[in-house]
Amino acid sequence: MLDRWPAWLVGLAGLLALGLVLRFALALAFPRIHHADELFQYYEQAHRLAFGQGMVPWEYREGIRSWLLPGMLAGLMKAVSWVSDDPSAYLGVSKALWSALSLGIPAVAFLWARRAAGLTAGLTAAFIGTIWFELIYFAPTALTESIATSLLLVGCWLAWTAETTDRRRLVWAGVLFGLVFVFRFHLLPAIVTAVVIAGRGDWRGRVRPMLLAGLVPVVLCNGLLDWVTLGWPFQSVLKNFWINIVEEKSHSFGVMPLGFYFTEYARVWSWWLAPMAALIVLGARRQPMLVAVPLAVVLSHSLVAHKEYRFVLPALPFLL
Repeated sequence: MLDRWPAWLVGLAGLLALGLVLRFALALAFPRIHHADELFQYYEQAHRLAFGQGMVPWEYREGIRSWLLPGMLAGLMKAVSWVSDDPSAYLGVSKALWSALSLGIPAVAFLWARRAAGLTAGLTAAFIGTIWFELIYFAPTALTESIATSLLLVGCWLAWTAETTDRRRLVWAGVLFGLVFVFRFHLLPAIVTAVVIAGRGDWRGRVRPMLLAGLVPVVLCNGLLDWVTLGWPFQSVLKNFWINIVEEKSHSFGVMPLGFYFTEYARVWSWWLAPMAALIVLGARRQPMLVAVPLAVVLSHSLVAHKEYRFVLPALPFLL
């Protein structure tokens, strides 16, 4: 049967399979919680919703966290509990789910690079997206940054490559941008940047389908979820912004200098930084979306006093 498949398709399928194995197997072999938020903000609240027991952190007492991700995890926990009452069972299923979602990154890397520079470039980009250590590390985590990373890249691909007459593709791009906002509203500057670039000045033909038919309905549904679960529409966005930015509550968790993310890239990427920066500059003219969107992510987060490297994770696939 494989003889009927083109060699490149077999290669891509093999890379995606390798990516899933690496992400899931390493997550099981080396259990970890990258940040306390994953445990207390999401898994703990999901357990409380599914089984009635769990700690309540201040964010949920104040009502500044959306119940979307905990609700999804709670449904997963409840479903898996019908098969096994071992917590490692639903944790394993959760890690497998997020690992599978992250495969959108090497898949889109292949499609984007093949469109720009041919099949060899496509497979090379997919290989990098498959084995890059940060992507493998963060993929299985139940963090909004990790989830939004895959959704943002796929949404940008659909928006950038859609023909003006392909309304369905533009709408799906808008839906993904809406989901990015719902999971991680802090990425709004990146979403706006992506819509502006992909819109190419065509409000009626390109921007309107993305916004009115795609993004807006998803965001309104999130507002309704907040209304039902927290008390008023968009509470997890507006009150979160007020408490953490205006009242500077987030400052109590650490304040970093303006250039923190750039020094972190230099520390994490080491000698890879110089060649990658050169390639990014070279590709900026041909693929402005791949440079402008991650720049919007990093610069907008640089203006916020409380900084963590995971906050700019959505910029990573674009830069690779």
